[in-house]
Amino acid sequence: MHEGHTPPTSHQTDLKKVMRAELGDQTWQFPLDRIARMLSAKKRNAPLDDKVIDHLGNYTCVSDSPGFMKKLKNAVMKLGPRLKDIQWPSGPDERTFYTPLAQFLNACVSVCKEELTDDDRYTKGPFHDLEFIVYDKETQDSVDGASPVKPDLVGGKKFMAFADSDDCKVKSARLYWNPPDKNTSPILLPVEVKDNWIELVCQAATYARCLFSTSPLRQYSLVLGYNHKESTFRFLIFHRGGLSASLPLDLHDEDSHKSLLHVFLSLLSCSHARDAGIAAWCNERQFKLPVDNSDKPDYVVANVDEILHDGNCCRGRANRVMGISYGVPKDVSTSPLPMATTPLFPVTQLRRSARIANAEAKKVEAPVNSKKSSRNQVDSRTRSETKVSTIPDPSTLAITPIAVYGPTRVLEDVKQEPMILVKPLNPCRDETSHGFIKAAWPKLDLGSGCSSIPEAQMLNVCGDKFGTSQHHYSFPANHSHGIPTSNHIFLPTETELKKGVAEFHWNLFYPRQKHSTPSPEYRSLWIHVGKLIGTSLVSSPTPLVLFTAILHAMLGWLAICQEALQHRDVSVGNVLRMENPVEMPSFKFKSDIADLMGTLSLSETLPFTVTDQIARLKSSLAELKVNTRCSGFIIDGDMAIDWKTYFDANHDGTRSGTPEFMSDRLRRSLRLPRAYVQSTVDDLASFYYVGQWAAVFNPSHQSDLLEELRNDIAGSVTSRESASSRTINLSPKLFSDRQDYGLFLLCCKPTLAAWKNSITSLDERFQEAMQELIARSDGKIDPDTHRSLFLSFAYHGVADFAQILERNGASLASYDKLAS
Repeated sequence: MHEGHTPPTSHQTDLKKVMRAELGDQTWQFPLDRIARMLSAKKRNAPLDDKVIDHLGNYTCVSDSPGFMKKLKNAVMKLGPRLKDIQWPSGPDERTFYTPLAQFLNACVSVCKEELTDDDRYTKGPFHDLEFIVYDKETQDSVDGASPVKPDLVGGKKFMAFADSDDCKVKSARLYWNPPDKNTSPILLPVEVKDNWIELVCQAATYARCLFSTSPLRQYSLVLGYNHKESTFRFLIFHRGGLSASLPLDLHDEDSHKSLLHVFLSLLSCSHARDAGIAAWCNERQFKLPVDNSDKPDYVVANVDEILHDGNCCRGRANRVMGISYGVPKDVSTSPLPMATTPLFPVTQLRRSARIANAEAKKVEAPVNSKKSSRNQVDSRTRSETKVSTIPDPSTLAITPIAVYGPTRVLEDVKQEPMILVKPLNPCRDETSHGFIKAAWPKLDLGSGCSSIPEAQMLNVCGDKFGTSQHHYSFPANHSHGIPTSNHIFLPTETELKKGVAEFHWNLFYPRQKHSTPSPEYRSLWIHVGKLIGTSLVSSPTPLVLFTAILHAMLGWLAICQEALQHRDVSVGNVLRMENPVEMPSFKFKSDIADLMGTLSLSETLPFTVTDQIARLKSSLAELKVNTRCSGFIIDGDMAIDWKTYFDANHDGTRSGTPEFMSDRLRRSLRLPRAYVQSTVDDLASFYYVGQWAAVFNPSHQSDLLEELRNDIAGSVTSRESASSRTINLSPKLFSDRQDYGLFLLCCKPTLAAWKNSITSLDERFQEAMQELIARSDGKIDPDTHRSLFLSFAYHGVADFAQILERNGASLASYDKLAS
């Protein structure tokens, strides 16, 4: 789970519940000296290797140097006298603790500043002039339309100008996470005060979410937490794998002050934004991308024109897709970077409703780390599905959504190793090219030892085939000074992992339940660059355009299957069409498929061969004149799996997909305590539900009954199945049906009805074939046979749909005449 973005919600109480579920059991804690090294400026002293877990032993940290330790000793000596006048309350009211805590934090920062006054690293660093004030009011911007958060205290540059000098309380300033005025300091370090850590961490996670929104590719978000009931303090490092916190520190214990100052001095010693985990080769409005070009430069500046998908979250892949334009100016040496002054907002997307998302979560909820839950795990992103694409006008909103302004930083060269080049960027001078960037944080597969597999592998071998996104390259995004953009250093090391990591696990949300220690989620930032930007199937102008685009995308999916990979997340957000068809290499059947697959004939249940299905599909593609003009394609390999390992005995039954588009059988399996192997038939059923969704949500018609049908399509398995039945039983001859549901859907009905029958039959035959194979093999199907079966049904399903289009072409084409 937790592979998508945080679902939108307007109330803080609901959002905190969502953040708690998002963090789950991925909460860790470490000693203060280790936290100080995590947050310190550092230099890599070992070669990069993305196949192993990175660790702090690979770095020389500023906080390790003798000069640093001398400064720390001096700061500790100065701190004591400055704390004597701070009056700590003793009552239960948390607000009475705000002012003394701000005074305490400012005292810590001030003694560190004095030690760094002559240090260029500090004076140029991201935390220069750091100060804390009491805030306790709503911020001026918020995320995804949620209510603005109210941090108790905030740290930023020269914030004391807004406060009374005695109590550190803000006078009238209204602060932003990302101010529209570049001369105004943003909130850098939010602080939360609560009387228990569960509530505190959930609230702190909402602040981390805001920080991630201001800079989505940042390595981590830091929030400070104070439990006033226990008088304990923690540094809370939120990253894409969850939370890594410092062990609790008693602020009234003088012996603990050295550890506290160790961390603050490490933060203030950062000399560059990249030392604080901010990508220096990207400022969210522009990227520096490497090009394969003998004519300089080695890098090209890509401008972000549009945010196509924003998977904002704390823990998860945090997928972010951006439309870009790039080119090489005539005079590379003198042309300045263009300044972007207009705020950039994510495209508004049809997200899963909170009601549906929460209901779905409740259905699949199981105790974390139980044997049952590992089999029922849903590797699902609850992703946005495009219904209407508009950019919100901030002037119409009471609270401004967090937007990205820029450029605010000088761009540095991105470092990549290794890079997978399929179609390298090779722009001509004074010409503009277009494409997209996808940034994602996949988990490191500890078994294969490579975080790039299978998505980068899928894009590498399939990214230039018919029905795919025309991939350029993928690479792990590393900082220019040799540090990977990952969360590895915030988690236990590989050696610790082998010995057991229970000592580092903070069992925050389930303290009274016995659970086995979870495996940490090691994630790294990967960048994928491609050529094609599509649009939603929902906006298809005619039924024929819709289903032709789906067929072309299915061929892209089939090309992936031919490479022994399976997509496993077919959804209306991952199957796109193009306004104008583009030239692509024609679809190719792999020449060795028939030999590889053999005949695989299973008596009565599967009386066909792979060769039979290939011949049938070839015939239909020829009749439909499918050649090199492609109008639809499939994107995203986030959930893809490799059949070479998928059928191994250690497969844990992990499911993948977007619930609205999962097959009935797959979706119902989420509630069953037995293993499930996700098949190509499940993907084929998802294509059907994508087609149904796009037909039902087509904006050409609006009515109360159609809106009711749309709600049911987006609902539970039962309501979706009822809606499917109503859809395929519509009659084009009835004027009432045309009036209630619209001409577009009625013209789609014959194709959807035939397709639904095909999927039902395919599923029944697949289950029978599986049953027979299991009986023949004493319960264990060998991987080659499994793969043969999956690929056989993949060809079968695509051939079925192509024949349906062949038979229904005339009725689909009639829409233009009837509509006019």
